[in-house]
Amino acid sequence: MLASFATVVVLTVFLLLLFPFYPLSIVMVLALVLGIVGIALPGLALLLSVLLSVLGAMYQNPFVGLVFLAVLVLFSSLISGWFDMAMVLAGWVLAFFVTPTLAILPTVLSGYHDSKEDALKVGAFTGLSIFLLSWARSISQAGLMLVPSPSSYVPKPIPDPWQFQAFLPNADIFSPEKLSGFYAPLVSSVGDYRIYALIVGWAIAGFLIAFLAKKWKGYLVVAASVVGILPLLVLSFVFAQTPPLQIGVALVGAVVVSFGYKSLQPLVSAPTLPTFVSLEKLVTTGIPQ
Repeated sequence: MLASFATVVVLTVFLLLLFPFYPLSIVMVLALVLGIVGIALPGLALLLSVLLSVLGAMYQNPFVGLVFLAVLVLFSSLISGWFDMAMVLAGWVLAFFVTPTLAILPTVLSGYHDSKEDALKVGAFTGLSIFLLSWARSISQAGLMLVPSPSSYVPKPIPDPWQFQAFLPNADIFSPEKLSGFYAPLVSSVGDYRIYALIVGWAIAGFLIAFLAKKWKGYLVVAASVVGILPLLVLSFVFAQTPPLQIGVALVGAVVVSFGYKSLQPLVSAPTLPTFVSLEKLVTTGIPQ
């Protein structure tokens, strides 16, 4: 209960700061309200957080808002379960507010916690969404991703006096000429094969970690994180010119996250059926039903 509340509050604060629109006081109120909702419905609270952030993007630039809206639609349709939602959103936070290369860490955690299929989806969507949001925010490199032709977005200040309906765009702005002019760099970027290679690298990272974590035992499982993210780091170094120091930071972070997960898992996991089966085998006469 406390974990879901804290997770929703922290992620909501950063999401609402992604595109300047909400004053800090409103950000904190919305974060606390959604945190309370997240105690019972964390998945819904996170979706609402993203939706409120989309409104901020709409205020900044309607075309940027449409890109973020497309990300929200994909997010709600492809990512299920509030843990996986939180992992994707945490990747955004690390990419845009902390150290960009650390954006891979939530995918690492998903690999240890989720099935191979879910970890693959978290990794692939994290890479894709970071690319789209980086393009929308006119960032050429973020979170191990490369954006060859960023948008022409220039941030606007928070409206003063603040009005919620300030995000509503004028209908005449969506003319074919303006649409094609703004999205031309995105079309150019989407045609670059390096983008797809990096997104595949994100997906492989989640899948490999989930696969190896089930095979390797003891603290050898920590090495699964290094093996899993290595292809992505190599691709990022070659295609996105990520500095070696940043790659080293990502490797160290992956080891720390995996070691912490391995150490804390016995404390937070409840006993499962196989535990009791193994205990029964220790008693020759069996444990009565």
